[in-house]
Amino acid sequence: MKCVMPISELADHIRSKRTVFYVGAGCSASAGVPTFNGKGAATSLLHVREDESDLVMPNFAHRAIKALIEEGYATHATTSNHDGLLHKTGLQDDKITEMFGSSYVEVCLSCSKKFRRKTATPPLNRKCEECGGRLNKKGCRYGQSIEPEKLNRGQEEAENSDIAICLGSGMHTWPFTLNGMCGKAPMRVVVNLGRTSADGFPGVTKYDLECDEFMQLLCEQLNVSIPPITYTQEFKVFWKWTDDSKTTVSVGLRPGVANNAVTFAQDEVQLNLGDRSLIMERNPMRWTFETTCTANDGNTISFTILPREEYGHPDPIVLQLEISSSVAEREHCATFRIIIN
Repeated sequence: MKCVMPISELADHIRSKRTVFYVGAGCSASAGVPTFNGKGAATSLLHVREDESDLVMPNFAHRAIKALIEEGYATHATTSNHDGLLHKTGLQDDKITEMFGSSYVEVCLSCSKKFRRKTATPPLNRKCEECGGRLNKKGCRYGQSIEPEKLNRGQEEAENSDIAICLGSGMHTWPFTLNGMCGKAPMRVVVNLGRTSADGFPGVTKYDLECDEFMQLLCEQLNVSIPPITYTQEFKVFWKWTDDSKTTVSVGLRPGVANNAVTFAQDEVQLNLGDRSLIMERNPMRWTFETTCTANDGNTISFTILPREEYGHPDPIVLQLEISSSVAEREHCATFRIIIN
């Protein structure tokens, strides 16, 4: 590794100075979110593949940012990403600026109430559950203007900082550039695999490391341990009886809004009917299984949600529902916990 100063020396500066993190697309790469130059869409754009993002969980770097801010070694994190991963760590809202918006935030155009969802929100035909007004998904595409409130907040944090640590960014897009927010601090640190527009500039320390590796080394020098985090995700089960005793059952992640509750599910979903165990087929909007059931009261359908292994959940989550043929339509909401070590 070739760099201007050892990480131990950087840690000494952080102990006595005000540090702000700037989080680029590369910081989320190890969590499974495509980067700007990688395959798929950019996490810095609203084109990000949101059908793959709802159950993407924070990586070590995201959790380390939370720990360093809560321990007082940093004051703020400004991100160019829409993935919501800093919020999933549990870091407080006032410690994060999502400069280009978020796939998980929408604001009512009538009453101005802000909603942060646990699933990526569809861009159209959403209604406010408070006043019925139209909801607007918050985010700007490449080339569009940044909201003044976010820009002012980011500028204020930048101007008050002594150290700017930019994680996973090529430093090409303003304000994540040396002539933008990242350049206002006297000491500027860039962590990125590959070249950036800041390479070779005076006063810039460059680490050619993955963000997770750099943050692990930094936390070791600062003697900061990273505790596990627990994230709770809701899902919704909906079923409908038809006249010919056929039952349609759907399972999907729940965005928290009664109207137009459309989203995606990524985990494998298994439906058990009696002695039959069937994997549900997936269509682009939800997991759906359709079968013929006996139209007797008290028929039980058991759903087994199988989280991915990297989420650390020890057991499948089983939800059993008593189905009554006298009820034409019904839905049930439940939650499961994702534990990240």
